[in-house]
Amino acid sequence: MIPRLIVSPRLIFSIIVFSQTIPVSQQILITEIMYDLDGSDSPNEFVELYNPSTTDTLNLDGWSIQDRSSTDELIESGYGLKIPPLSYGLILEGDYAIDSGLYQSTIPENAILIKVDDSSIGNGLSASDSLFLLDSTGLIIETLGWEDWVQDGFSLERIRLHIENNPSNWSQSLDSLGSPGLMNSVRPDSIDFAITGITISPEIISLNESGTLTGLVANVGLTLGEPEILVYVNGEFFTNEFPGNISELDTVEFELEMGPFESGSQTILITINMAGDSNQSNNSDSTFLGVRYEFRTFVLNEFMPRPASGLPEFVEIVNVSSSPVNMYNWRITDNNVGTNYGLGAITIPANGYGVIAADSNLIDSVPEGIPYIVPNGGFPTLNNSGDIIRIFDPYYTQIDSLTYSTDWGISQGISLEKYYVNDVSSNQINWAPSTSPSGFTIGAPNSVTPANINGALLSELIFYSPRIPTESDEVTLTVPILNLGSSIFEGLVQIIENESMIHESSFTSGNMGDTVLINVNIGPFSSGFHELNIFLTVENDDEDENNSGLDTVKVRFPFGTIMLNEFMSAPNNDQSEFVECIAFQDLEMKGWGIGDNHKEPMGLASFFISSGDFIVILSDSTIIDIIDNEAHVLIPSPFPSLNNSADGIYLFDHTGSIIDSLIYDSDWPLSSERSTEKKRPSYLSNEPENWEVADEGIGSTPGFQNSKIILDVDGMILADSIFYSPFPPFPDSAVTLNIPIINIGIEPLNGTFTIEMNDDEIGNNSFDFIAVNDTVWITSDIIAPSSGIHEGIIILDISDDGNPENDIAPFSVSVRYPFGTVLINEFFAVPDSTQSEFVEIIPQKNVNVNNWSIMDYGGSKRIFPDFNLDSFSYCVVTSDSSFTIPDSSTLIFPVGGLPGLNNTSETIYLLDHTESIIDSIHYNEDWPLMASRSSEKYRLSDESSDMKNWGISVGEIGQTPGTQNSLFFADLPSKGKIELSPNPFSPDGNGIEDELILSYNLPFTEAALRWEVIDMAGRIIAKPYYNYYVGQNGELSWDGKRDNGDFARIGIYIIKLSFRDASSSKLWEVVKTIVLAKPL
Repeated sequence: MIPRLIVSPRLIFSIIVFSQTIPVSQQILITEIMYDLDGSDSPNEFVELYNPSTTDTLNLDGWSIQDRSSTDELIESGYGLKIPPLSYGLILEGDYAIDSGLYQSTIPENAILIKVDDSSIGNGLSASDSLFLLDSTGLIIETLGWEDWVQDGFSLERIRLHIENNPSNWSQSLDSLGSPGLMNSVRPDSIDFAITGITISPEIISLNESGTLTGLVANVGLTLGEPEILVYVNGEFFTNEFPGNISELDTVEFELEMGPFESGSQTILITINMAGDSNQSNNSDSTFLGVRYEFRTFVLNEFMPRPASGLPEFVEIVNVSSSPVNMYNWRITDNNVGTNYGLGAITIPANGYGVIAADSNLIDSVPEGIPYIVPNGGFPTLNNSGDIIRIFDPYYTQIDSLTYSTDWGISQGISLEKYYVNDVSSNQINWAPSTSPSGFTIGAPNSVTPANINGALLSELIFYSPRIPTESDEVTLTVPILNLGSSIFEGLVQIIENESMIHESSFTSGNMGDTVLINVNIGPFSSGFHELNIFLTVENDDEDENNSGLDTVKVRFPFGTIMLNEFMSAPNNDQSEFVECIAFQDLEMKGWGIGDNHKEPMGLASFFISSGDFIVILSDSTIIDIIDNEAHVLIPSPFPSLNNSADGIYLFDHTGSIIDSLIYDSDWPLSSERSTEKKRPSYLSNEPENWEVADEGIGSTPGFQNSKIILDVDGMILADSIFYSPFPPFPDSAVTLNIPIINIGIEPLNGTFTIEMNDDEIGNNSFDFIAVNDTVWITSDIIAPSSGIHEGIIILDISDDGNPENDIAPFSVSVRYPFGTVLINEFFAVPDSTQSEFVEIIPQKNVNVNNWSIMDYGGSKRIFPDFNLDSFSYCVVTSDSSFTIPDSSTLIFPVGGLPGLNNTSETIYLLDHTESIIDSIHYNEDWPLMASRSSEKYRLSDESSDMKNWGISVGEIGQTPGTQNSLFFADLPSKGKIELSPNPFSPDGNGIEDELILSYNLPFTEAALRWEVIDMAGRIIAKPYYNYYVGQNGELSWDGKRDNGDFARIGIYIIKLSFRDASSSKLWEVVKTIVLAKPL
């Protein structure tokens, strides 16, 4: 039928832009995933990568890929791990055979083939999964998550490589097995325009009305272009338009007014024409405009509401219009208007008859040429007591109808016929029962008399008792059987589980319409679900579609099948509330739940568990990453919130039975941010003494063995109680380790232990029977290592010990340094206001002084910081942060500063890390002490505590911190004697003690003498003799004059005498103090 176009077309366009984000740069792209093949997925899953760079080769060395469950390292498979620019790489399962695998003939030679380090990518790619591609630093470079978007055997391909990674940019591959290493099959063509979204509104119009057609033209290719839009109606050209240039992924909407048309379906075809568009599959779309038929185009003419046995109900209609009508999508209904009993594509001519029947059993009774229609989806059952019959056109327009009741004279097998075709169908007086011998006008008798034998099993009324059986209970199944036939019958009820007969019972039915209850004793059953098929067998049953039923017997699990093992009721913001359970048998945990004091089960996901498995039930996913991967993790929604200080926890099985429970309150071991753990999984859960707060250093152990668990065998070293003697030991001396071992398990134990230090075994022994809860001290003798602090470990070896972590204990041995390892070389006890006290020390070997200290007589001890001192280096201990010494020396600032040094008397102790005295001095007023001048040791190796080994510094500034002492002697002669007298002397010219007399007795036969007089400011004021050769003994004098001829002032002076052996050049130096005074 050619439509009549009443109104000229009106075309309206608008641009709809679907924004796509194009990344500025992308290091690598995931472009294809194969996650679900026909049959087994292994080893044929793959992930395709693409290097979009035009210049840079991408090195995947150290990279990894992970799914939601596990992570795999990328390893090379003979092709390396470098993907060249604009090239593909394939990540394959570790056991994929490259030379003979499924894709051997597909993968191009230039593809880089990479494998994962085990037999599956992640935990095996699934229909709902995620992938994360990580570089060698662990940074996520590319991610992809998907649902089950493709059919088995097809890959998931990225559509556009330059568009951001989102679900709309992925599609199923066009070919099975995908396109590994090749350009994706779903990659858009360069030129590709698609027409979509064709709608017409309204979809159905009446005669003389118009509809509005709208549609979308989308550029799904890669190139800008302007297509031509062509519109056809019922195959006839209607109009064309040019919407202008359309950019990639942009969409143009158009609108067109069409109509009116003749009654029936109008096919509207819209196509687009674009040069170079090679994909014609999306260049057209169509829709249909329905034009309603006029009322009473057809009329109801006969119907059979109560047919005879074996024959269908039927309705006869007549086309009273002047045109033939195709009955496609016409409907016939009863009182339920919404039920779709559609008619087939059969044409009824003008003034022609059509028969609509529930089935084809009457087709041979219909005169030749009369259309016979069995509706799609069945026939509307016509109620015997009254109903409505309606005929609708394809557009839900009611064309004719009637309402009948028992008053219409309904008889079984007798149709009701209208007197005249054009009579009003809804008027009873226009109808009468058929008088045809066959009972209807198409020549075959009909009857709706019930079948002779018809037993029905009422599946929905089956029940069993007890309602919640246990594994030891016998179960009584009650099966109701209804007699729908006219005769009493005998039958058999059979119970089938897993295709095996478990019981059958015979019975005799009641009268027509009666129901008998058949009680069948079955069981007992194991805990869980038991699907039962129940069958009714009746000989000569005319209707067996109602002879079967299903029922599920739910058998509860014994109390304690799964037990509570740990719970967290007071987490912090970085933790989650959780309940941990442990299974004591293999089972499917289907239909289980968890609840709090309200005892309202919150449903848990179904899964299979094995005996010994942990089940961790979380309030949210905050701590999911710290749970053992082997544990079963559930996050029910909602989670039964646990009160911090008091609540209940109930575990329910599929029957709602409580399998384990506890009620905790403030008397229980509870702690904020730490879980409460059961000491042994098998202990009763509702006893507070069976629980303990988790270790403070751990906090909680979801999915792992509890930190406070009581094991069968568990020996533990009490690390904090280990000690050794003597303390402190000397290097290479014998040391006795005392090691306490406690049995915290529930069985006696014995075993051996080893002692390791610096990765070497230094001791071992065995120990005998240790009773439960007993502690045994074991000893082992070792040789002390070198001076310092040495870390070691003690390792127990106990058969079947369930907790090896507490079988290892660290210990340390602090070995003292020998006396004199570090020596005191100089100290400054009497500074003026511009100077600072200090003590100079010199190590005799390389030494670390961490935790060394310096202490005075009063016990004021100051700790050294962590310093490594080189042997024979100068180290100055002071409180003055501005103290300056040569760069080659070391300043040490003790914590709290240097203990104050008394001017006249003090003791200085140098202590090592064991508080052993390494060197010390005790000075008093008899020692060489002088204001503003330090006291120096003549020779470092001399005993520090001997006053005769010390003198007053003769350096220019009165001290030599960080440098060699001014009084330093490389070697003292074995013999020799020096005397200065009188001391004091008074050079006043009165003839009494006017000169200072030097009497000497040298260890040399002759020597060159250098005599220097130094004042208290460190200045040399006189050189009475300079390179003056003397014999082995003799006397010399000084008259008290300075080098300028003036007498020296009254005061204290330092006399420095240097004698150098004329033959060996050996130097002997002597420093003395003299006083120049007035005469008495």
